[in-house]
Amino acid sequence: MFCGYEGRRGIGSLHHDAIRLLSAIQEDTVNMLTRSNTKQEDIDTAALEACMWKLSLALGFGLNCPPAKECMMIIGFDPSSSVRMIAECYEGNRSTFNSISPTAILAWLCVAFTKLESDELQCKTLDMLYTVASDVFKQRHEHDTCTRDHFIALRALQMVVETSSSLPDNKFANNPTVAIAQDNAVLAMIQVFSQSWTSRGDAHGHEDEGFNGYVWGSPLRTIIKTLIAQKSSSLMTACKSCANDLVRGLFVAEKQSLCLRLLHYQAGMMAPICDIESVEFSEATIEKMQVWGDGLGEDEIEDMKEDVAVAVQWLPSEMMKTIEAWSDEDRAETDDFTNCSNLLLWLSLLEDVEAAASHDSVNRQAITSYISKTEAVGKVLDWGTQYAAIILQKTGKIENAVFDLAALMQHPETSTLSELAELVIFRTIEVFPALSKVWWEMDCPKAYVARIKEFVIAHVSPEILRRELRRIQRTVAFGEMAVIGSLATREVVASYAQDDFKLSVAIRLPLAFPFVSAKVDCSKTYGISESRWKRCSLMIKMMLNNQGGTLQDALAFWKENVDKEFEGVEPCPVCYSVLHVKTHKLPNLQCNTCQHRFHVDCLSQWFRSSGKNACVLCQQPWSGTRVQ
Repeated sequence: MFCGYEGRRGIGSLHHDAIRLLSAIQEDTVNMLTRSNTKQEDIDTAALEACMWKLSLALGFGLNCPPAKECMMIIGFDPSSSVRMIAECYEGNRSTFNSISPTAILAWLCVAFTKLESDELQCKTLDMLYTVASDVFKQRHEHDTCTRDHFIALRALQMVVETSSSLPDNKFANNPTVAIAQDNAVLAMIQVFSQSWTSRGDAHGHEDEGFNGYVWGSPLRTIIKTLIAQKSSSLMTACKSCANDLVRGLFVAEKQSLCLRLLHYQAGMMAPICDIESVEFSEATIEKMQVWGDGLGEDEIEDMKEDVAVAVQWLPSEMMKTIEAWSDEDRAETDDFTNCSNLLLWLSLLEDVEAAASHDSVNRQAITSYISKTEAVGKVLDWGTQYAAIILQKTGKIENAVFDLAALMQHPETSTLSELAELVIFRTIEVFPALSKVWWEMDCPKAYVARIKEFVIAHVSPEILRRELRRIQRTVAFGEMAVIGSLATREVVASYAQDDFKLSVAIRLPLAFPFVSAKVDCSKTYGISESRWKRCSLMIKMMLNNQGGTLQDALAFWKENVDKEFEGVEPCPVCYSVLHVKTHKLPNLQCNTCQHRFHVDCLSQWFRSSGKNACVLCQQPWSGTRVQ
């Protein structure tokens, strides 16, 4: 039974009385709107709003309790006549429509939407709902709190998003009018959440003080969860637009988990924040680049700017500003909450780096170069060892821990700072292996060196290999190159045939990889000289052990090098590789004397290390030309 409405029906029943009362209220609503639409008399907005609220609350809107979406279905009330008149007012009498309380409209339309049978009327209702909700979200409280109107707009969006997602084939997803209205509503919602909604009120959500996170958190989480499940482009666009505000939200306790989820979703779509052509450096980053560029040559400064430009393309500027400032901070002055917020920000950054690398492996090298200049890896690993119980206990068996951000986000309220720190250490070593190795060798507190190595052996290295093998199995970039790998032997073997030549490379990862260098063997290559396959081996070692590349990156790079060599491109005389390990560029700086071509980075490094300004091969004073 549902409050007595599922029993006997007909004249004299409770159901009949309810339908009669609801129909009378709806008739009054229709009559007032009709007279207004036909200019017979001015609308009594107070009476109209009262009618809408009576209908909404009687049929399950649930202002002070969870919505009861079953009410409309159980009672069997048809809301079409009033919704149709509201739509006519919206399309033909906008001044009257705007004079009606938007919350009354939202409450009634979202309840009525579940029972509308006409596709055309459903489409109009969705357009109105999203448009009105967008207008409500744009109205800010003077204290930046979540107002009663904001909460009602959230509740309305929650009901309509959940209902529309269950419609057959999500039939309004491709309607341009509805799509634009939804884009605007979701953007306005994420903007008001990320930019305001500070805690000024109490737990009861008094209207004059504003609702707190306990009130708005539930409907907002439901909306976000539903939109993520739908892979909503509206949410993706909103997250990109509000990325900097979401980063700031990581430092607000009641916003942390939702901001992290939204940043995670944005990274998961693997799309840059901006195009490389529209990159703009912030003032803070420009100041840092001036410091980093001190003592560098012109070409090296240009390379640095290119690396930072890639970072700007993929990382929110607020995130970059924060990590760039870490080197200026005293760790002793930061509290646990700030450190927790910084660790969450770093996890989000790692997701962005993985997204950039999936888009183009060159991005990983560029962002790694930028991160190395910020010295952020050392700072983060210092924080991690400060809180990670696995590291702090120093002795005993290292048990399983949570090494998945998605799993951590499932129950953020029960996750501990220790679990977060362990995840951060794991992901940092996985994403920035070369930089993490430098920290472990040079800056890691001696008391933790052995324990962190045990941690790498027990968790990091096996999981890196497992994930690498999964990526290799899914990749289509290898073409005719055959690749096989084994978790048991910790070895990956690639074979590639070109004309009468057979090239083979075997990569073995030690138990403590990446803190212990990978071993590369190209000796089973037939048809080419020993010096040539040794160059191949050196190239792969550099990418894996020094550049922080993945197995997939290294094998794809090796194959591309081989292809270029067979096309007749001569390798750089400095690094012995056709493609530069970091930039993947061909040698494009030609000596005017001997005509040999070099990578710009390789030649600059040669000049610095040798103290000479002469060609590597002909030893004549350098005079070169850039070539395509």
